[in-house]
Amino acid sequence: MIINRPLMKKNIFIIFLLLLGAGIQVGWGQEKPTQGPILEKIILEGNTAFSTDGLLKELPFTIGTVYSRPMVLEGKYYLSNYYLDHGYKYVQVTHETFAAETGNQVQLIYHLEEGAPAYIGDIQIQGNNKTEDQVILRELLFKPGDLYRRKDIFESHNRLLALNFFEEVRIEEAQPESIDTTVDFIVKVVEKNTGMLSFGGGFSTEEGIRGYTRYRQSNLFGLGQQLSAGVKWAERGQAYQRSREVRMDFFEPHLLGTDIGLGTEDYYRRENLDNYDLFRLGGSIYLNSRLIDPQTQGTLRFRAENDKTFNITNTLDPELMALEDKSQWVTMFSLNLTHDTRNNIISPTQGHIYSVDAGLASELFGGDINFLQWGLEGQWYMPVKKSDWILALRASTDYMEPFGGTNDIPIYERIFAGGADSVRGFKERYLGPKDLDGYPSGGRFSLIYNAELRFPVYKSFGGVVFYDAGNVWDTMKDFDPSDIKHSIGAGVRYQTPIGPLRFDYGIQIPQEDNGRFHFSVGQTF
Repeated sequence: MIINRPLMKKNIFIIFLLLLGAGIQVGWGQEKPTQGPILEKIILEGNTAFSTDGLLKELPFTIGTVYSRPMVLEGKYYLSNYYLDHGYKYVQVTHETFAAETGNQVQLIYHLEEGAPAYIGDIQIQGNNKTEDQVILRELLFKPGDLYRRKDIFESHNRLLALNFFEEVRIEEAQPESIDTTVDFIVKVVEKNTGMLSFGGGFSTEEGIRGYTRYRQSNLFGLGQQLSAGVKWAERGQAYQRSREVRMDFFEPHLLGTDIGLGTEDYYRRENLDNYDLFRLGGSIYLNSRLIDPQTQGTLRFRAENDKTFNITNTLDPELMALEDKSQWVTMFSLNLTHDTRNNIISPTQGHIYSVDAGLASELFGGDINFLQWGLEGQWYMPVKKSDWILALRASTDYMEPFGGTNDIPIYERIFAGGADSVRGFKERYLGPKDLDGYPSGGRFSLIYNAELRFPVYKSFGGVVFYDAGNVWDTMKDFDPSDIKHSIGAGVRYQTPIGPLRFDYGIQIPQEDNGRFHFSVGQTF
């Protein structure tokens, strides 16, 4: 290879000149930006209701900030809002600035004319032809005699809209031009139809072809109570060969005017599984309430259910055969505690939900079997580096233990796993113990882990890659970490008004069986 050294030196010299010129243009050719004056001092005058230190903490800036007019106006906004949220409806905030004695600095003074605190007067309700006044009034966070707090008015407006009883809600002052210390309000609503008859059908790998008909009334007799009744059926799924259900639910969100909710559930269900048929007839009654904060809720439930097992096809399982045409009552008290910070119930993108369940079934409550059960579950959702990609994680465990005269828990109360909602790549209910005929027999202890990376694809379509792990064991003593089964896979999501349609393909790791498709509605968790 021949190198022309004079030409190479010339090229290097030309490149050097080009870089030098760029440096002059980018670095030396630009004027250094000048910095505005620095805020040396903030003075508050006229405040008697609140301390200066407390008010200064409400400002979005501190001493040492570069002064600007938008910053000053923002400070007025924050101070005014603080007073409006603490009863001082007629507060006036003005400002002035002047140069400090030294350097490029300014001092800022806010003058506060607090005025007298205002109080809530009469509250009128207009536009409600069906909904009782008390249903609207109990959602308001203010009542006659309370301090006027603007944040309570805004939040009350949101609470009324959240009821989904009204097309429109307006909370207005009866005399907006008045400067009286007693402020009367008018709550104007435009009602909408709260009854809905729905029917539909679909397909899932768990239940197969399915359909339903349901009527729901969310404002029964205008009292804010909820009632729903419906029928659903399914054919030839992985979990059920056939299922039928008739159900009625009722919920009173404010029992005797309190914040405690009362609900009832009544149902009849028949399930045709691979190796037996099950008849369930029962119901439950429950109380729930917020605890500590709106994100924490507790539910106390009593369930009474009559179960009958028949058409058993097992020939090698004497325990299951002993249940042929046998009817048993399960009566249980259970307690659930939930802390939920998710930003969306259907498709969350951030936040978490933790839940704890504990239950006691006993002959003391009129049943035929005795056992304890508890469960723990955590779900976490987080954006990946402020993108549209979401990392979703779940971990759960369940445990059951018989006691008293009950030696074992009936198969229809045991824990099952595998399939679309637990460990994908495995057939529904077929992860864990099996009887001598090869049918799933369920267990009393389980661990399930899930991780999903969810990402947008095109318009309403999204994608997901996942890793699942877990298993079910006969008892907690049988737990062995080496028995945990693993699977990986990918899926597609299509957003609909009732939630995403979910289509997943899972592969067992190591691959002991062919991959398996799973199709359902709603996120896995």
